[in-house]
Amino acid sequence: MTETPTEIASFKRSFKGKREASKILEQNQDQKIATANAMRGLIRTWDNTFTSPALSLTLKSQGYPRLMWRTTQKRFGVQRYIDLFGTDDGAEVLTELSEAIVECIRQFELQRLDLNSEMKIACATIAALTTRLNGIENVLPQG
Repeated sequence: MTETPTEIASFKRSFKGKREASKILEQNQDQKIATANAMRGLIRTWDNTFTSPALSLTLKSQGYPRLMWRTTQKRFGVQRYIDLFGTDDGAEVLTELSEAIVECIRQFELQRLDLNSEMKIACATIAALTTRLNGIENVLPQG
């Protein structure tokens, strides 16, 4: 016997209908805009704090928008994105800096991680709700 979604104990809808999904979609679109503005603000703060660092904080928009560290040291003629903490490449960059600067960078890194998480959640929710709303429109009769 095949179970329908209403018979499956773990199946629970988090919201009902197109109107509520549209409302949540709009909230996440607003969150995405606010997070993008906060990301640009963090970049401005970085640029004002460090006028000629070996690193820059950049907004990469491929996939979902996210903040990434970029080293000004070129490798094979190209600047590269780098994960500063937890990698050998990052450790190499950080060892060239004073402890006070590294501590300051840690604070920027924590904000970068938070903003990237907020953006990824907003973008994933927008994508899921858009798919759901499109599906509802395809399933339900118009009118």
